[in-house]
Amino acid sequence: AFDQLSEDMEAHPSLDILGPVYMEIGHKLDRNMGGEFFTPHALCRLMARMGMQDMTFQPGVIPTANEPASGTGAIVLAWAEEMASRGINPLCVRWTLQDISATSCYGAYLNTTLWGIPATVVCGDTLRMTQRWAWPNIHWFDAYPYIPTAEDYVREQQQKRQIDAMRQFISNLPSFFRGSEEAI
Repeated sequence: AFDQLSEDMEAHPSLDILGPVYMEIGHKLDRNMGGEFFTPHALCRLMARMGMQDMTFQPGVIPTANEPASGTGAIVLAWAEEMASRGINPLCVRWTLQDISATSCYGAYLNTTLWGIPATVVCGDTLRMTQRWAWPNIHWFDAYPYIPTAEDYVREQQQKRQIDAMRQFISNLPSFFRGSEEAI
C-alpha cells in the first residue's frame, strides 16, 4: 500500500491523495458529526494564491504558519506548491498542523513528511486548546531562513516602481480635475 501511495504521489505532485481516501472510508455520520469536509485541491490552490499575494519573506527569518483544522494537510500542500511555483523553497516555512481527528493527523504527518514540508502535527482540539500528542517531522529541523535571489530583488524593484508610478498618478489627479473644470 505504501508503494502504491508513493507512486500516486509521484504521479500527482502536491495533491492530497490521503484526504479523499479518508473521506470515502470514514462513515458519513462520523464525518458530519465531527464537521469533517475535504477541501478540493482547486480551492486549496486558490486560497494559497490569494494568501501568497500579501505574504512577504524577510531575509534570515524562518516564518511559521499554523493550520488549525488541517485534516490531512491539503491546504499546506497547496501552499508548498504555490511557494515552489514562485521560486521559494517550501523548507523556508515551518508549519504547525492541528486536527482533532487522529486519523487525519496521521495523514497530515505522512503528507508533510513525504512532500518535504517542515511541520509539527498536533493531534488535539484547537478550540479547547487541548493536545493529545505532537510530532515534528524530520524536515522540521531542515528548515532554513529565506535567502532572496537576484530575481526577488528585480521583482521587488519593479513593484516599487509600480507603486511610485501609482502615487505620482494619484498626486496629479487634483490638478487634472482642476484643469478639466476650467475647460467646461
